[in-house]
Amino acid sequence: MLEPKKNHADQDGSIRETSTAIYKHLDNASVNSDDSSMTLRYVHWRDGSVYLGYLLDFPDYMTQGETEEDLKDNLIDLYRDLSSGELPYVRKVDELVVTS
Repeated sequence: MLEPKKNHADQDGSIRETSTAIYKHLDNASVNSDDSSMTLRYVHWRDGSVYLGYLLDFPDYMTQGETEEDLKDNLIDLYRDLSSGELPYVRKVDELVVTS
């Protein structure tokens, strides 16, 4: 289920010419089991007959779906897997504040 990103995006984040990438927010109340909700930012594009995408916080892990809704469901599952703490060596993008 977890698949490292494969040459779909260049180092600078640009997507290969045959794909159109769209940055969106995945707004879902079902990420958490309680009443709280969160918004996940993700990138997605259509490549032939499948929708591909990854979460901006976890750009090394990509998933796919037959429809855009299927992709969103898979992105939610991917988020749950990556943030569960049960998988070793998960790479995540974060922010670092430096004061002078």
